[in-house]
Amino acid sequence: MARETIEREKYAEEQQLSSGDGGTQDQQNGRRTNSELGEARLSKLPSEALGELNSLLQEKLYPILTNRFGTEEVTVYDGLILGGIAPTTSQPVHRDASLLTLNIALSSPDDFAAGGTYIEGLENHNGLPLRIERGQLLCHSSGVMHAGTSITSGERWVMVLFVIAKNEAQIARRTHAEGLELIESNLLSEAKLTFEAGLSAAPNDHILHMGLGQIASMRGEEQESMDRLTKASILYPASHKAAMTAGKMLEAKRKPRAALRRFDQVLSDIDDKDLLDGAWMPLKALAWDARVCAGRCALLCAEEEAGQWNWSIRERTWTKRHLPRAIDRLRTALMAAPGDEYMHSMLERAEYLLNEANDFPGNN
Repeated sequence: MARETIEREKYAEEQQLSSGDGGTQDQQNGRRTNSELGEARLSKLPSEALGELNSLLQEKLYPILTNRFGTEEVTVYDGLILGGIAPTTSQPVHRDASLLTLNIALSSPDDFAAGGTYIEGLENHNGLPLRIERGQLLCHSSGVMHAGTSITSGERWVMVLFVIAKNEAQIARRTHAEGLELIESNLLSEAKLTFEAGLSAAPNDHILHMGLGQIASMRGEEQESMDRLTKASILYPASHKAAMTAGKMLEAKRKPRAALRRFDQVLSDIDDKDLLDGAWMPLKALAWDARVCAGRCALLCAEEEAGQWNWSIRERTWTKRHLPRAIDRLRTALMAAPGDEYMHSMLERAEYLLNEANDFPGNN
């Protein structure tokens, strides 16, 4: 039914374009339509499909949600069926504009390679995407940062339902979306008030704290921005975006040791999970960035120590203690970008400084 709906919508959109009326609203705004994305919205499905889905919701899914989460008066406010034919691309990490997200597999894992649902914070799953059998249900809080991951072969179909509840207003998500629109219009004072209104209802929402950090940075309020990023990182350690942003800000302020501590924490949390077979590609990119940043900061610290060094007074203890790990990180990063001349130059300089520190006469 989803396939037929997508094809029917594509045909209708082509007819609309050929008639010269400019196409759908999405097409006029330069956005890809649902059918172009391989999606069938529930509202476009045949009535018999909606009848089956409503029975499933009333008889099975709503009772499960009420029992598991204590949430009453729940309802699906939106939903779609997504079809992906390899090769596809991963979604960016995001949260949904609902209370709960239901993900129902319509394809068997044998029908495609790779793919699944990546959820930040599932450390006991080795950071790999979750894969469920056909007909199984994956339910998670919509506020949890997650992403659908790409498939490399085959075909994958999934139904996604977005659930809200009468007694659970999604204030944090709504104020964040409104605040971003205000930032885009350069209305920073209004955006700040909007984010703060969201925090009054959801004080631990890390994304709202990051939004306030962004505004502070745009205003040149560096300490306020750093405080907000640190707060966001503490509130939601599963996400590394705040820590990475804070590290890069510290590096730009010529504080490489403080920056290195942020990058060290990120890499400690990732724990080489990006190197596992099947690891999520954005996780690989994040870890690569963290290794390069950490290697560069360590090199800056070693250069500083070399400039202060006096043969007769002290050894280069910091260099000998920390640079070997930086070298390992740069070598690992080079595996993904073997032709990167900048990284090669950093690695050569780091190896030179380490060899020079190890040649201190007192070591013999």
